[in-house]
Amino acid sequence: MTCSPRMSTHTIEPPMSGQGQPVVSRKPDWVIRKPTQNGYYVGLGSAKTSQVDYHRVAKDKALEDMVTEISVTVDATSFLYQAEFGRQFTERYEAFIKTNSLEELSEFELLDDWTDGKEYWVAYGLSKSRYRELKDRKLQAAKTIALEHLKNAGFNEQHGKFLTAIHSYLKTIDALKHYLNEPVRAKIGENEQPVVLYCINAIQGILNDLEIGEKQIDISAAKRIPGKITLLCRGSIAEGFLLTGIDRQFTTNQNGQILIGMDVVTGRAVVTLALSREMLRTFGRDHVIVDEIVDSFNLPVFDVRVSILPVTLHIRREPLIQEAGEPRSSIKPALVNFLSTHGFIFDEKPENSDFRLTYKVTTRHGPETNGLFVCWANLEIRFFNADNDLIYSDQLLGVKGIHSSYAAAEVKAVENITLLLEEKIIQPFIKHVF
Repeated sequence: MTCSPRMSTHTIEPPMSGQGQPVVSRKPDWVIRKPTQNGYYVGLGSAKTSQVDYHRVAKDKALEDMVTEISVTVDATSFLYQAEFGRQFTERYEAFIKTNSLEELSEFELLDDWTDGKEYWVAYGLSKSRYRELKDRKLQAAKTIALEHLKNAGFNEQHGKFLTAIHSYLKTIDALKHYLNEPVRAKIGENEQPVVLYCINAIQGILNDLEIGEKQIDISAAKRIPGKITLLCRGSIAEGFLLTGIDRQFTTNQNGQILIGMDVVTGRAVVTLALSREMLRTFGRDHVIVDEIVDSFNLPVFDVRVSILPVTLHIRREPLIQEAGEPRSSIKPALVNFLSTHGFIFDEKPENSDFRLTYKVTTRHGPETNGLFVCWANLEIRFFNADNDLIYSDQLLGVKGIHSSYAAAEVKAVENITLLLEEKIIQPFIKHVF
């Protein structure tokens, strides 16, 4: 069956019989069997008249039905045909195009409507030539925007602004995302090329050319000087790239460098750094189709050997000479034990050391009760750098010891100090200095 672009109107009020009962009118042919019309897309929709806003419901269904007639033609020279993304991507793209077509549908016409009082039917039509004309107009506008982004991408890539170039290439793709099934080509260099495919190849080319300048770095923990890794692309620095690794993220600075400090690794290690895919996703306007293209890129991964240069420390008791009756201190062995776990090594010559630590222990006798003697011990500790500048100091005061004699109580008090060293002295020092 065919119908004219505007069918005769069958909207009626159901007539009443002599007994006051509605007379159900005969359904028109276009309700029974969907009509076809050369040069027109036709969509039918219906709704129960008992529904709220049933006219709008029927209209929406008719437009959805119309969109099913608008086939997504994949041109043999288009990106969608040439790219190797698989059938699933093509199906998702076709669904996206149909959804977008529904959202942007315009200039459709009411062809006919009909009701029997219980159901409401409506038919809408859209000129195929007008639809194509509007689509071509939008395509040309999108192409104009895309080519401006493409021009910026080429300029930035040529001048070593590689991240900005990737951004512009992705904006080019984003501008054309509704037309991946169309043969969108442009003159690039000396030849005419498919725009989207060219952008994808250009981005992958930049990613393939990324490399790091340092395969081995040494980090001075004592001087708190981080190791520097430089990201390069075609011999030029690559600024602003986000790399992930070691549970951290690094962004290359204006010199193309990331800085790795001693808190990242201990001893010797291989640090693996990977270019962040999320960084590229942010350039794709958070669009599922562009995101899938971003996910197709092969991102570089780099391995860097990192060595932490050990920190040398000289430990000295003050005063150097133990006074008569002073308890033999267990402080130094405890300091050595705790600090060695933080990567320190020890030197007997202060001039050879990165840091110098001095400590002083004093004790004070307390009362004796029922044969038990009380003693309090104090610890003063100071850290100096290689230039003999005081960089940290701390103390533990009034640490108590109880035993059967004052000598034993002094020893016990000093032993109790060693139990507090790690938490109260060493950890705050490490946090403060490093």
